[in-house]
Amino acid sequence: MKQYSLIALFIFSLLSNLLAETNVEQKVLKDFSLKYIKSSKLKEFLSEQFKNVIFTADDRLSKIIAICTSSELTNISKFIELLDSKPKQVVISIKATELVIVTSTDFGLNLTDSSFDWKSLFTPYSLTTASIPDLIKARINLFKTDKVDGKLIIDTMLSCESGDTATLKRQTEEPIPTVTSGVGITTTTYTYRPVGFELSISPIVYDNNEILSVIKVSLSSVIGSSSQGAVRFGNNNADTTKRIKDGETTIISGLFQQQNKVSKKGIPILMDIPLLSILFSYEQDEVAISEVILSITLNILKEGEKLEFPKHQEIKE
Repeated sequence: MKQYSLIALFIFSLLSNLLAETNVEQKVLKDFSLKYIKSSKLKEFLSEQFKNVIFTADDRLSKIIAICTSSELTNISKFIELLDSKPKQVVISIKATELVIVTSTDFGLNLTDSSFDWKSLFTPYSLTTASIPDLIKARINLFKTDKVDGKLIIDTMLSCESGDTATLKRQTEEPIPTVTSGVGITTTTYTYRPVGFELSISPIVYDNNEILSVIKVSLSSVIGSSSQGAVRFGNNNADTTKRIKDGETTIISGLFQQQNKVSKKGIPILMDIPLLSILFSYEQDEVAISEVILSITLNILKEGEKLEFPKHQEIKE
């Protein structure tokens, strides 16, 4: 009797397993053709959302294959339809204004003043009492002057898709000398470093038409050189992340640069003669402090709207 009970238990267990297998939902294989999103990028996202589904991505054919159940397939299709949509285009208007304050200090004797004919020095008989004040005015030079200037250096437009990065560069290559000395031989080689203005903007458009913008600005220039000829560079960077509404303008300021310059001015030839150079030349010490102010406006390109760039842009370098 005990033997029959074991056989019945075995048959019951076998039938239960068969019934359980028939209730398991069958797996299906489905491939999706993609229009916009990269299949490998989509695979990463879907794999996080559907742990039990096997995904295969093919970037070359822009396809993704899913092995899943019918119920999972419904949800996967909705996700792909949502993610594989045309990204919104963002138009970026950029204006950069440079404000420069130049402080000049002149020290020495200046015979190049237009109000005085320096040739009269060589004809003493032409000097009169009336001409002496002009002579003093022309020769004594100890002044400090400030000059403020502002100009528009960039006025342009860029465009990129949501999630991409737009980059603007206005740079030159600055040579950096390297001197190598050997036995009786001195060699100078040059490497080049980009100097100037660089801006990158990475906009991400949200459903409420707000734009999350990652903005990076870099401003570099040559500020001088050492007595050994080594070039000194000045760098100024600004990184910010802002949430901007469609059509809104954001301002970035505080990008300062300073340049010092000492020059010798006077009458050619005479200014280079020892002792006489004291009478016929003067030094000018010039300090220029500049600030770049950026104005950035972001606009979402609407469906069917054409991107039009300005026909005329006045840009002063």
